[in-house]
Amino acid sequence: MKRLWLAGGIFAAIITLCISTLFYQRQQVDVLLDGLDAVVAAYDQGKETRAYELAVALEDEYIRRTRFFPYFMAHGDLIQCRENLALLPSILKDGDSEEFYMESTRCRVQLELLAASEMPTLQNIL
Repeated sequence: MKRLWLAGGIFAAIITLCISTLFYQRQQVDVLLDGLDAVVAAYDQGKETRAYELAVALEDEYIRRTRFFPYFMAHGDLIQCRENLALLPSILKDGDSEEFYMESTRCRVQLELLAASEMPTLQNIL
């Protein structure tokens, strides 16, 4: 009977760990999306230098906030998102507004995919 209780405890611990990593991941991605919104808002207000500073800070924030993501996510997804975030400062330096909006939208989609890729849905399981 002790083995059954031990197995139940281990199972409960695994479930708790999985749920907590989902909440952690979602919280980190939400902060990054807020940072991306701040970059776009600064650019929309005509504050290109402020948008550039925020874009550089967002790239550093991405590195800091996703340091534990490789333990439970595909590395390729993380690298692709980081590459797109790295493009934002250089686009802002060039002043190409169409490309900035395209890349910021691409970053948004990739960040949302990072959050959605780990949700326990039938599509992700199969």
